[in-house]
Amino acid sequence: LRNFDRAPDAAGAGAAALVDGDVRVDDAAIGARLFLLAEALSAGADTAAAVPVFRGLVQRMPAHPRAREAGDAAVLGLMARVEADASLAGQLRAAERDFADRFGDDSRAPDGQLHAARSLLAREDHEGAALAAENALARWQLDAARAGVARRIAAEARLAREELPAAEAHFAAARGLARDAAEQKALEGRLLATIGRQAENAEKAGEGDAAVAHLRRLAEIAPDAEPASAGGLNVASLYIQAGRHAEAAAQLEASRAAQPGHPLVADVPLR
Repeated sequence: LRNFDRAPDAAGAGAAALVDGDVRVDDAAIGARLFLLAEALSAGADTAAAVPVFRGLVQRMPAHPRAREAGDAAVLGLMARVEADASLAGQLRAAERDFADRFGDDSRAPDGQLHAARSLLAREDHEGAALAAENALARWQLDAARAGVARRIAAEARLAREELPAAEAHFAAARGLARDAAEQKALEGRLLATIGRQAENAEKAGEGDAAVAHLRRLAEIAPDAEPASAGGLNVASLYIQAGRHAEAAAQLEASRAAQPGHPLVADVPLR
């Protein structure tokens, strides 16, 4: 720290070597000086040198009074650099997980976990994104806004992995946490699409009754939506394929009664 003004690079390298090495770092005064050095490096816009010192302080002296500040500063420093250097994404996720694991009672921990989940989703690490988001939901009592973010991330990640029941559950929960009507409508569309995909998979597998059950849920969730209209006619088609003509006729009549002016039911009398 004394040499910082004259040789900041050497000072930063020396501090990083100290916290990364085998030297016993258990003196609170040393920790305070390391924190001051990392702050000085950050103030000089040298976050590349500051982050290892902040991270080292957290890892070697997690009980230090300034360890939480150091952990948060490491995350912020990496966030500032990751857009310009994507190779730092792994370090950022590690710093965010480390902060959440060590200081889970800190109000900043959930945001770090959610940022990590969002980053994993953007990088198409769908399993990692789902686990990070679900961990945030399980670990903290998130407010509605944060819970909605976690649910949306988990839903999209599970959907990408074709884990459709889990995706459906997350989309349904996210829909209930929507901030406004537009977001609710968008999430409803994702929910209906997820259920529709389950119906398609069941039909391809020759599970007609399961496909019908999925299609009926479309109408239960959003009876006026386009997927519900199409779903009712698909139910009728499945009944016809199975030779259940009376049930097919009843379904067609129900579809016409539910949306009498809809183009999809215009030929119901003929059918």
